[in-house]
Amino acid sequence: QPNLPKVGGKTLTGSETSVNISVAESGEYYIGKSVIPDDEILDKLEAIKGANESLSVTISGDTSVSYGRVIGLMAILKDAGYEKVGLKTEAKGIGAGIKQKKK
Repeated sequence: QPNLPKVGGKTLTGSETSVNISVAESGEYYIGKSVIPDDEILDKLEAIKGANESLSVTISGDTSVSYGRVIGLMAILKDAGYEKVGLKTEAKGIGAGIKQKKK
């Protein structure tokens, strides 16, 4: 049985529809609170994916992380056949100076 990562104390079961991979400022990859070495990232995702062929992967990165680490991870995932790969962003600060029209 694979050692599945835990998110918030809950073991991922293999029936998840999405998973988030975080890229820390140091460049390390995390799933939940677990550091995942570069050469194990695809194995961990396969264990999480289980029978769910439509698993979507979201990548979130620290604002100071190397752009190459995020794009490199996206490329690895796409090459491995993950079709649903996206970037998690925060809307905070976007349009902060724009005033809303009152209706």
